[in-house]
Amino acid sequence: MRTSCIGWFFHVSIEQDKAILWIKTIDKKILRLTDSFQPSLYILPRNESDGLYLFHVLSQQSTVAKVRWEEDKFTNLFDHNCTTKKEKLICVYPQSTQYYISILKILGKALYPFISG
Repeated sequence: MRTSCIGWFFHVSIEQDKAILWIKTIDKKILRLTDSFQPSLYILPRNESDGLYLFHVLSQQSTVAKVRWEEDKFTNLFDHNCTTKKEKLICVYPQSTQYYISILKILGKALYPFISG
């Protein structure tokens, strides 16, 4: 069994709850690596009241594995010197990647209940 190699990623994909990486080694072998994949979704609430409400709504969903508050997170991707203030975010872990869209719809309904769709 090979424990290390030198090569290049030539394809990465997500299938269900697995990340699949294809690597071409310098000796022209093709490797397929599979690993578990559980992405998370971060939410910056407009205010504390909205945050508490969203946290409650998400905690009640069967499609959500875990919801937690994460403090001291930077939200400005362009602040390379880290000078902007850190924020308190809601971190959501779906039960599966297949539930991402349904969780986004739940968020939309929770934040904008007057919009149908």
